[in-house]
Amino acid sequence: MQLTFEDLATLLPPGSIEFIGNNQLKLNLTQLSGEDLRLESSLLETVAKLLDALAQLTSQINEPRIQAVPPKPKIRFVDKDFDGTPSNPEIVFDCRFGINPASFSNNLFDPTAE
Repeated sequence: MQLTFEDLATLLPPGSIEFIGNNQLKLNLTQLSGEDLRLESSLLETVAKLLDALAQLTSQINEPRIQAVPPKPKIRFVDKDFDGTPSNPEIVFDCRFGINPASFSNNLFDPTAE
């Protein structure tokens, strides 16, 4: 398992990610959210669902890495934690991208690429 759209699609509702040909992928936010979306719709819940799936993908990638002999280091991509207080709970998504210091953000590092 890697950080691919194909692997992400397994964690999202059917039709959320589609290859539509000509080197184009479609991220169908209506399928992802399960709601009828418009430009004026709130993006909060939809983005949270996408981040949640990315956190799940990160965990699924890390499971066999931890159990490998010898263990491989865990990747750091998207983590999900709960924070706040019982009266003011929060979900915290931590998203990290490794970068090649020689080219900075123009060359992001995929931690699953080996």
